[in-house]
Amino acid sequence: MRLRFVGSGTEKIEKQVQELFPQAHVRRADRDSVNKRSDFATLYNDFSSEKFDILVGTQILARGWDLHRVELIGVINADTALAFPDFRSNERTFDLATQVSGRAGRGDFPGSVVLQTYSPDNPAIQAAISHDYLSFFNREIQDRQEYGYPPFVELIELSTRSSRQETALMRANLLATEFKELPIKDLQIIGPAPAFISRERGAYKMRVILKLPKSQLEENLNPLLWRRLIELPAWWDVNIDPNSLL
Repeated sequence: MRLRFVGSGTEKIEKQVQELFPQAHVRRADRDSVNKRSDFATLYNDFSSEKFDILVGTQILARGWDLHRVELIGVINADTALAFPDFRSNERTFDLATQVSGRAGRGDFPGSVVLQTYSPDNPAIQAAISHDYLSFFNREIQDRQEYGYPPFVELIELSTRSSRQETALMRANLLATEFKELPIKDLQIIGPAPAFISRERGAYKMRVILKLPKSQLEENLNPLLWRRLIELPAWWDVNIDPNSLL
């Protein structure tokens, strides 16, 4: 079997851009090239004073750049987040595309934005293209209500790690069974299942997701749930209202 890497890392894109525009001065902004605040400030000042022509970078360029001579922005794989199994995938896609687009055309020169996407008809992409926040919000909030995700429900992520996969799975199975037997109204248990990144630094990660109707997470309404969460063994991590399920 032969494996071929076809990713679009910043170094690869920088090289390709330089080949396409040999007369241009190209710089790169990623974790390897910009890892200190002073590096970021130098890069910003150099770009502002037009010491180079083209800047290739990661999402660190999406916010905080107030440059008045940026006429063209290209976003590679603008829909990457849509492939992630997370209830905020659409939101992140819309947010990134909108934020990056806002870097172009800030001064006296009109700006253009090119989004590379395999999902041009996706509502998040379409809303970002038309800068239509209201239509995106209305559709997204309807979907979250229909499928039971924040802000209409409360989520609790319970995760455990172990160097032995069977140990992590056993803990998760036992915990899920225990919560299913608790007399708590409208409590939903999702999992157990491996985390999105199921193994990290030699440890396997399993998790159980608890889902409750909005406001049912208050301690006075669910003392049994809170008591059980407090009594969990030290190998369990509790994340209430997680920002992401990745």
